[in-house]
Amino acid sequence: MDYLAKKHEYAFLNNKLNLVRVHVSQVANTNYDIWTEGYSKKYRNSIQLIKHAIKNFNQSELPPIIIVADSKIGSGGISSYNHDDDVIYYNSYYHTQARINRLVNGKLFASNLKFVRSRII
Repeated sequence: MDYLAKKHEYAFLNNKLNLVRVHVSQVANTNYDIWTEGYSKKYRNSIQLIKHAIKNFNQSELPPIIIVADSKIGSGGISSYNHDDDVIYYNSYYHTQARINRLVNGKLFASNLKFVRSRII
């Protein structure tokens, strides 16, 4: 995996509403705007998983994707989107398809939740 010398700091609120700052490096040799906090195998695997998942998307329509540690995102979630800054934060804990499948198949995924529609009278 190749990383550019370009570095950046991002700040976001995690799922416990704590302010988190991460220092990340931009990933080179990809058509997408992917940044990573670490260089270990799980981060490299996360990058490959993301690149495979978004390969059919128009790169100009995707916001920056920042790969961060599970402890910083707040444990449990696969990713988080900050609409104010237009940034996707991806949890490095989910660096294999098997880990994502366990979460999705465990019915903890938002698409499996049932919502009650309220009426305004």
